Amino acid sequence: MLKEQDKIFTNLNGKGTPLLEGAKKRGSWQKSRELLDLGSEKIIDEVKKSGLRGRGSAGFSTSLKWSFMPKNLPKAYLAVNADESEP
Repeated sequence: MLKEQDKIFTNLNGKGTPLLEGAKKRGSWQKSRELLDLGSEKIIDEVKKSGLRGRGSAGFSTSLKWSFMPKNLPKAYLAVNADESEP
Protein backbone atom coordinates (compact mmCIF):
# COMPACT_ATOMS: atom_id res chain seq x y z
CA MET A 1 0.00 0.00 0.00
CA LEU A 2 1.23 3.49 -0.84
CA LYS A 3 2.33 5.44 2.24
CA GLU A 4 0.57 8.74 2.89
CA GLN A 5 3.80 10.76 2.54
CA ASP A 6 4.45 9.19 -0.89
CA LYS A 7 1.12 10.21 -2.40
CA ILE A 8 1.17 12.96 -4.99
CA PHE A 9 -2.55 13.67 -4.72
CA THR A 10 -4.50 13.35 -1.49
CA ASN A 11 -8.05 13.48 -2.85
CA LEU A 12 -8.08 10.23 -4.81
CA ASN A 13 -11.24 9.07 -3.06
CA GLY A 14 -13.07 12.31 -3.85
CA LYS A 15 -13.73 13.28 -0.22
CA GLY A 16 -12.60 16.90 -0.77
CA THR A 17 -13.16 19.51 -3.42
CA PRO A 18 -11.45 18.81 -6.76
CA LEU A 19 -10.62 22.52 -7.24
CA LEU A 20 -7.10 23.95 -6.99
CA GLU A 21 -7.80 25.89 -3.78
CA GLY A 22 -8.91 22.68 -2.06
CA ALA A 23 -5.82 20.87 -3.33
CA LYS A 24 -3.61 23.63 -1.91
CA LYS A 25 -5.31 23.33 1.50
CA ARG A 26 -4.71 19.56 1.49
CA GLY A 27 -1.07 20.00 0.49
CA SER A 28 -1.60 18.22 -2.85
CA TRP A 29 -0.42 21.12 -4.97
CA GLN A 30 2.87 21.32 -3.07
CA LYS A 31 3.80 17.82 -4.25
CA SER A 32 2.71 18.67 -7.81
CA ARG A 33 4.81 21.85 -7.70
CA GLU A 34 7.82 19.84 -6.47
CA LEU A 35 7.42 17.47 -9.41
CA LEU A 36 7.03 20.27 -11.95
CA ASP A 37 10.10 22.01 -10.52
CA LEU A 38 12.16 18.93 -11.40
CA GLY A 39 11.77 19.83 -15.07
CA SER A 40 10.67 17.67 -17.97
CA GLU A 41 14.02 15.97 -18.60
CA LYS A 42 14.32 14.75 -15.00
CA ILE A 43 10.69 13.60 -14.96
CA ILE A 44 11.12 11.71 -18.24
CA ASP A 45 14.33 10.13 -16.90
CA GLU A 46 12.51 8.93 -13.77
CA VAL A 47 9.65 7.49 -15.85
CA LYS A 48 12.23 5.79 -18.09
CA LYS A 49 13.89 4.20 -15.04
CA SER A 50 10.49 2.95 -13.86
CA GLY A 51 9.90 1.03 -17.11
CA LEU A 52 6.34 2.37 -17.40
CA ARG A 53 4.67 1.34 -20.65
CA GLY A 54 1.36 2.12 -22.31
CA ARG A 55 -1.60 -0.21 -21.98
CA GLY A 56 -2.11 -0.63 -25.73
CA SER A 57 -1.09 -3.81 -27.53
CA ALA A 58 2.31 -2.37 -28.48
CA GLY A 59 3.19 -1.52 -24.87
CA PHE A 60 4.94 1.63 -26.10
CA SER A 61 7.42 3.17 -23.67
CA THR A 62 5.79 6.10 -21.86
CA SER A 63 9.07 7.95 -21.39
CA LEU A 64 9.87 7.67 -25.10
CA LYS A 65 6.43 9.01 -26.01
CA TRP A 66 6.86 11.91 -23.58
CA SER A 67 10.33 12.67 -24.98
CA PHE A 68 8.73 13.46 -28.37
CA MET A 69 7.15 16.62 -26.94
CA PRO A 70 8.80 19.82 -28.19
CA LYS A 71 11.37 21.35 -25.83
CA ASN A 72 11.34 24.93 -24.49
CA LEU A 73 7.67 25.67 -25.05
CA PRO A 74 6.42 28.95 -23.54
CA LYS A 75 3.58 27.03 -21.84
CA ALA A 76 3.12 23.53 -20.52
CA TYR A 77 0.83 21.17 -22.42
CA LEU A 78 -0.71 17.85 -21.54
CA ALA A 79 -0.57 15.27 -24.33
CA VAL A 80 -3.20 12.54 -24.12
CA ASN A 81 -4.19 9.61 -26.26
CA ALA A 82 -7.71 10.40 -27.44
CA ASP A 83 -8.14 7.13 -29.30
CA GLU A 84 -11.37 5.72 -27.86
CA SER A 85 -10.58 2.19 -29.05
CA GLU A 86 -8.14 1.73 -26.14
CA PRO A 87 -9.14 1.42 -22.46
